[in-house]
Amino acid sequence: MALGAALAVAPMATASAATTPTTVTADQCFDNGGFFGGYNSDARAFCTRGTYDGIPFDKDPRQGWCPDGQHIVFRYLQGLFCVPNVPNTKG
Repeated sequence: MALGAALAVAPMATASAATTPTTVTADQCFDNGGFFGGYNSDARAFCTRGTYDGIPFDKDPRQGWCPDGQHIVFRYLQGLFCVPNVPNTKG
């Protein structure tokens, strides 16, 4: 019986092994222990830590109504502004 149970579990484990996605949604990132990590060398927002560490978001969660390549920034007593996505310079 133990051998039959082991064989029944093996295909499920193989089928559940997912390939790494090329992009993730903000919800996928946050729900799996990650958070917004800034912008990579391509000026794309990416997920930091968690399951999807280093994988770019499909859509910048901070873009809002700004054009591609820019995101929203709030400046105290001034309002909301669109600013260019600048890659993280930390090494």
